[in-house]
Amino acid sequence: RDLAEAEAVDEARTDQHRSRGEEGDRPERLALRVFAAGGPPRQRDLELHGPDGAVLARTRVALDPAAPQLVVLPVPPGAHAQLAAVLLGDDPLALDDRVVLLPPRRSRVRVHTALPEAQGAPLRRAIGAAFGAELVADPAAADLAVVAGAAEPAASDAVVVWRIAPGDGAPVIGPFLRRGGHPLLRDLDFTGCIWKGGVDTRTVAASDSLLLAGGQVLLAQRPRGFALHCDLARSGLVRHPVWPALVDNALHLARSRLPGPERRNLLVGQGFALTLPRGARRLHLIAPDGTSSVLPADRERRVAVPGLEQPGTWELRHDPDRPWTTVRALSLDARLADCSDCRNADPSGELGERSQVERRRGILAHLLPLLLAAGAACAAWVVFVREEGGR
Repeated sequence: RDLAEAEAVDEARTDQHRSRGEEGDRPERLALRVFAAGGPPRQRDLELHGPDGAVLARTRVALDPAAPQLVVLPVPPGAHAQLAAVLLGDDPLALDDRVVLLPPRRSRVRVHTALPEAQGAPLRRAIGAAFGAELVADPAAADLAVVAGAAEPAASDAVVVWRIAPGDGAPVIGPFLRRGGHPLLRDLDFTGCIWKGGVDTRTVAASDSLLLAGGQVLLAQRPRGFALHCDLARSGLVRHPVWPALVDNALHLARSRLPGPERRNLLVGQGFALTLPRGARRLHLIAPDGTSSVLPADRERRVAVPGLEQPGTWELRHDPDRPWTTVRALSLDARLADCSDCRNADPSGELGERSQVERRRGILAHLLPLLLAAGAACAAWVVFVREEGGR
């Protein structure tokens, strides 16, 4: 059996992954793990097909049952619709020789800054060095808007607003008390940082305080984002090693709140999370067979979707009358597609009236129900005779 496994993955697992290029000279790529389940080593052609069936890429794959092969195919520019990876050649079970993948959602964060030069320069340098981010001049196109003080971003639909609002607090050097588990403070260590510009803790609700030191709030949660209470020009924060990590966490926070599902290609039974657009409160989930269900969102517009039970394309809507986006549940699974121990070699895959399990049952398994029925009939007859004899 030859199998192009298409398990949806991220990070360490590399069975299948379609990644969008983040730079102009880095094209989108498709990575698959292809392997043979049993049989001798052999070679097969692997093609990448576009939505119209056109062959976009082709390569020769050497399959060895003991060594899965990682294949990386370039996706031509402009091919942002669904693609199909196909193994060519004869195969008793052709179902797992083809996998259809939807394009990944956009992961690049667009940042607009509306800060004075003294404050904005170190931030722009950090964003320019970060992976998966770009500065945009149009505030309406921003995903992350950085503003001064309590100002509102101009005509922005940003999912996260970062406010830099220094207070009149005295300089502090710690110890720093941070809220555990918040994504903005992940893996950050402010030890040794000279901080100027905090605000009094009495001006910020305790539930909104994220970072404190010396009786001052240095970082606080705000509607649609957070506020950094720091005078960047007079503090050591922008020269401390924690600064680029803080900026990267802010980008990660904005990326996680981009509307849409985190992953669009999943295994059957695999759950996922998504963020609804601003103003939406419910997700309408429509299965490939047309059945639908409604899932509520939390106050951050996040929805946790349980495992998808049907293979195929699922439609997602935040407005019941308008399509929004889709995800695809992939039925391919190495454990299910390994036919090396099967006794039925019929390439049609039809088992007739009896299942494979029934074909493997021995003669005793077939006779046992009959013997039990006969025994029950004999017992009933004996009871009946005794009752008649006693009358």
